[in-house]
Amino acid sequence: NLLSLDQELQLTISKNTEIRSENGKVITQKDLVGKELIVFYVFTKRGMEGIPDQTTPSKVVAINYISPDLKQIIENDHFILNGIKMIPLRKIAEQLGYEVENDSTSKQKVVTLTKGTDSIKVFRNTKAYSYNKSLQLFVEKTVLKDKKLYVSEEIINILK
Repeated sequence: NLLSLDQELQLTISKNTEIRSENGKVITQKDLVGKELIVFYVFTKRGMEGIPDQTTPSKVVAINYISPDLKQIIENDHFILNGIKMIPLRKIAEQLGYEVENDSTSKQKVVTLTKGTDSIKVFRNTKAYSYNKSLQLFVEKTVLKDKKLYVSEEIINILK
């Protein structure tokens, strides 16, 4: 019903409302359900006692939006390690438009993801990864399982 958490504002989506994910991709109204939203609007229509104010926004942006295709990949191929959801790196990266290069011959055994000017190096059996040459840490170390490298689910926010 697109009602704010404080139940003070209800959105009415019109055919003129622009609906997008945070990376700019056009999405549908049903994709907004259960998401945090940034809402652009000019005015509200005052609700009566017990009825929330209403507005028809010009634009709605879904934060941390995960496409149905990405959700399906995760649903079909993940496991839990120490309470952390581990997901397949190659499938996720390719779905998000990254080129994936696996270098298992090097001493570090690294997977390199590139898209535009972004470069991410994920190191096998460690928490370390490099984002545009800046060393970072995942919450859980990467795992090679069934010839696939799995990383913690937080990679989605890094790759978006």
